[in-house]
Amino acid sequence: MRRFLLLSLVLTAPAPAHVGSRDAFYEGDAGPYHLFVTVRLPPAIPGIAEFELRSRMDDLHEVKVAIASAERFDPKLLPVPDLAERSRMDPQFFTAPIWVMADGPLAAIVHLEGSRGPAQIAIPFASYPQGTLPLGNGLAAALIGLMVLLAAGMVSIVAAFVREGDLQPGAAPGADGDRRGRRTVIAMTAAVIAMVAAGGYWWNSEALNYQDRLKFFAPPKLEASLEGGGALRLQVVGRNPRWTRYSQRIPLVPDHGHLMHLFLIREPALDRLWHLHPERNAAGDFHANLPALDAGHYRMFGDIVDKNGFFWTAIGEIDLPPIAAAASGLGEDDSGWSGARVSSAEPPQAVSALSGGARMVWLPPALRAGVAAQFRFRVENADGTPVTDMEPYMGMAGHAEFVRCDFGVFAHLHPAGTAPMPALEVVQTAGTSDAMAGMHHHMSIPPEVSFPYAFPSPGRYRIFVQIRRAGRVETGVFDAQVEAKS
Repeated sequence: MRRFLLLSLVLTAPAPAHVGSRDAFYEGDAGPYHLFVTVRLPPAIPGIAEFELRSRMDDLHEVKVAIASAERFDPKLLPVPDLAERSRMDPQFFTAPIWVMADGPLAAIVHLEGSRGPAQIAIPFASYPQGTLPLGNGLAAALIGLMVLLAAGMVSIVAAFVREGDLQPGAAPGADGDRRGRRTVIAMTAAVIAMVAAGGYWWNSEALNYQDRLKFFAPPKLEASLEGGGALRLQVVGRNPRWTRYSQRIPLVPDHGHLMHLFLIREPALDRLWHLHPERNAAGDFHANLPALDAGHYRMFGDIVDKNGFFWTAIGEIDLPPIAAAASGLGEDDSGWSGARVSSAEPPQAVSALSGGARMVWLPPALRAGVAAQFRFRVENADGTPVTDMEPYMGMAGHAEFVRCDFGVFAHLHPAGTAPMPALEVVQTAGTSDAMAGMHHHMSIPPEVSFPYAFPSPGRYRIFVQIRRAGRVETGVFDAQVEAKS
């Protein structure tokens, strides 16, 4: 019974890919159509996800979506897609409930029909259980009542058959029939109890397996120690042995040219940020040369991606003394920021100063939890004219980190959305779509960068937006107060 009650509890487990954020977001082109897609994942797997698609233009006639494995993706063996329903109030908005039946790297295969012809796109996302759904006292009582009713009916039907099955019409059972009936009742009661016990064993086994899956998909721990010369030694440790076996069997792959993206954020002020890229040795440990930094307690977030396109964020904490200088220098993609501490009293700001008198301007949408939006940031000179020296930063127009001030939420985003580059490459290689939208490998970068996202919960957030200008990585920082969804 104790194990049975496990399934009636609501458990919370941080998302592995983006801590505290479970939904997937994508913005980009599918052929001639520009899309903003949200996949709202259920807390329990299997479960029903909510698929949402918004087209920039009112030129789509039909939208269909199917879920497939990104790990073993074959465009010739796709499931039958579900038809999305167009909103009566907004003809550019489509929704569909879709079953998500499996854990791991998946892809939403979207089929489009519109005035500019057909198109198809595959949008990767990470599927994992994050908790259990409440059973409810009423439903539990109803199920127990039905079980008792079925058990009693089974016993009585078999007993009546044994006692009266060979009687002639109108004849009453004799003493011998009554004895057979009583023996049958005893035997069937024992059999039903055995079946219920077997069912309870299966139920408990499934509950334990589900709890193990929750631990497996919880964010791995990032254990760190400071070595001589200001170097940081890092180990990614899973929450159970299953994760360790998985990580040994499934190798990591570079994302934007690096096996790990490490973020150090000083707590509680959030007034220091470092975005570093540790190197991995033959033993599997990561090593990062620390820059000159101030002492303090730092939260660590390490983004890694495996070869199947599944992405994780390892989390940890460390107390660091003041570091005078980097041990062996920083890489060209490493960057840092220092500034004012976060304050719950100050209103959200829309402008962040950059070097040379330039500034980054945020064009904020409505700040409500659960509302998907495009977060746009414009880079301009002091006179308001757009800058002309933007360059790709690790193959993209920019990177952003959305951090709730209590560190309950951390999300590393790209202009294309929540999926890292390897996950997009997995489905692109299968020949289904131009899923690399938002990734710029040329040198012409517009002076505006945007990120699709929805704050998963209300609270105070700090947003770090990183770009490269004239060979130098710069960071715009914005604070936001997110309200609960009305």
